[in-house]
Amino acid sequence: MIRMTLRFVLLMLLLLRVAYSVSSDDKPVWLPVTGTDWSISQDSAKGIRDAVMIFEKLVEDDKKFNDNKFRLKTYRRIKILSPRGRQWADVSLPYDPEESEIKSVAGRTMLPDGRVIDLSPEKILEKEVVKVGDERIREKFFSLPGVTDSCIIEYVYEYENKRVNPLWVAQKEIPLIEGEYRWKFFHGEISAANPFLAWILGSRSVPNYLSVNDMKKMKIEMLPNADAPEEVVFRFNDLLAFEPEPFSIPDEAAKTHLRLYYGGAEHEISFWSIESAQMSQVIGLFIKEHEKVKELVDNNFSSLPSIPIKIDSAFYWVQRNIKRITYEEYLRDRDKIETVDDILKYRKALQPQIAFLFFAMLKDMGASAGMVYAINKEKHLFYDVAKYWQFDQPLVFVNDFNMHSTFYSPADKFLKPGQVPWYFETTRGLTIGAPVGTPLFARFEKTPADMNAIRRVIRLEIPRDEPARSTIVETYTGHPAEQLKILLQDKQDRERSEILKKQILDNLSTEWRDSVAILDFRGGEDSLVLTYALQGPTTELSGGRIIFSPHSLFGKMQNPFTSQTRLHPIMFKYATLQSYEFTITTPPGMVLENVPEPLYFANDVGDVQEHVNFSGDSISVSSKYALRETIFSEDFYTNVKDLFQRRQALGDFVLVMKKQADEHKTPKTKKK
Repeated sequence: MIRMTLRFVLLMLLLLRVAYSVSSDDKPVWLPVTGTDWSISQDSAKGIRDAVMIFEKLVEDDKKFNDNKFRLKTYRRIKILSPRGRQWADVSLPYDPEESEIKSVAGRTMLPDGRVIDLSPEKILEKEVVKVGDERIREKFFSLPGVTDSCIIEYVYEYENKRVNPLWVAQKEIPLIEGEYRWKFFHGEISAANPFLAWILGSRSVPNYLSVNDMKKMKIEMLPNADAPEEVVFRFNDLLAFEPEPFSIPDEAAKTHLRLYYGGAEHEISFWSIESAQMSQVIGLFIKEHEKVKELVDNNFSSLPSIPIKIDSAFYWVQRNIKRITYEEYLRDRDKIETVDDILKYRKALQPQIAFLFFAMLKDMGASAGMVYAINKEKHLFYDVAKYWQFDQPLVFVNDFNMHSTFYSPADKFLKPGQVPWYFETTRGLTIGAPVGTPLFARFEKTPADMNAIRRVIRLEIPRDEPARSTIVETYTGHPAEQLKILLQDKQDRERSEILKKQILDNLSTEWRDSVAILDFRGGEDSLVLTYALQGPTTELSGGRIIFSPHSLFGKMQNPFTSQTRLHPIMFKYATLQSYEFTITTPPGMVLENVPEPLYFANDVGDVQEHVNFSGDSISVSSKYALRETIFSEDFYTNVKDLFQRRQALGDFVLVMKKQADEHKTPKTKKK
């Protein structure tokens, strides 16, 4: 189950655990199967192919909020229409035993001839899927019996959770004819019996929701009436199957979904201001005991000549001396980190804790430092109007005299001062404590494309009737270099070589893969340089000519944007530049017959360039592709398609070499 508000705090402080009581299971009450249900068949116009969800009905009961008991019952009915659709009869129900209990499960299969086959209780199996320390994830799973094409299956299950269920993803991978979510929300103030939760929520218990995508299709009913509602029912009808698109926003954001949460009645700016202040108190508790931090700063950084030098020195000290551990390692570890001084004692910590340490160090230096919580754009998007905690990871910032913020991520080993992980770029973050003059929300700018580059310098020999030979020097900078460094860290030489070879082979065409030999690999602070040699196919004369495509060394450039339309925004990881600089030595007595005309294309998305020069027995080809922005509305889809079509064309052109007849004759220029 998803844990939103408390999950991030668990990374800083250990939460209170509250036991739950066990109640008896209820017998299922099945709704009548109608003639309309049986009449459903494959319909390409409606996207109905292998299976269709006739309905999904959920009931969320939060009436026992103050007892930490939240019931969620789910009832689904599905018609199977093909052998591929039978996978929908296999059901798994994961849960965390410390947070949830599955109270009941039932199911049945109805065949066209009228037979009904119930799911036997002994066929409902259970297993442990994850165990880390005292943390476990278990799973109940079953397969509905007797499934055939044209049958109808249905099943119902109920969770009892210690947290509010925050999310209903209404849109599925198959069409949904009818979706219903009935929310029996909590009334009143949060009880003092749970003071920690009461403090986090600020004693605010106003039920609210956020509907994302297909809002026009959603209907809302207040029961018993709109003036004094006890529950609210959300309904969707005729939702198409979700079709993932390449380079899109997270699936969760792209699908039609509903967020349910308890917040305050205040304006969202007031809400986020309160959240900022509360998180500032959490961090303040963690860094309150910092005698060892003061000692570290006094002994190592106080004598440095300026605050900027102190900040950078402290940043690199943290990167070198504090090991970042995973949440799973944290749970297994007997060394409990409860204060910032504990980090210095054990020299290891979670990502948030490392950020808190660096923040405490800067405060002791007298730097104008603050903290900001960021959102990982690969996981979800930020909705400022939705008043629930949405942020993932803290960063540290320092303001200059003009209130310009420089951000720091000391837990990320291969980032430099002023750099943030790529998945935060172009997103917003919540400033914690909001120092005077600092906006409540920070924005993380993208790194320019030229700084996130993969540059290839290729020396290529094309002898007659012999295999072509090449030496390639690849230079990685920015985010591409960081990602490769992460793959290589803590690896032995043999494993590093295997990773590097895979990196090379993934980019080469089939004809050039068999002879790769790594010649050199060097890693610097700002870049990685990889040098390797390889051989390709034998070049042969055809009609007195050699026809060769320089980009044939590499895998064919694919265009992922072939669809005529686009439903969702386009999102790339980061702005990037890729360049290819070929120097080609031609066979003796051969000259270039035609020099392709230079190519240059640019639009709001990026640019593509290519030009060819010929001198003596040497041909130089320079190709470049740059993606200048990272996220675009679906309205820009045509521009994105145009750029990638031009990029794909880089690999299509060929060089034609012929026997030299007249050494004074210059090659013709040919338009692409």
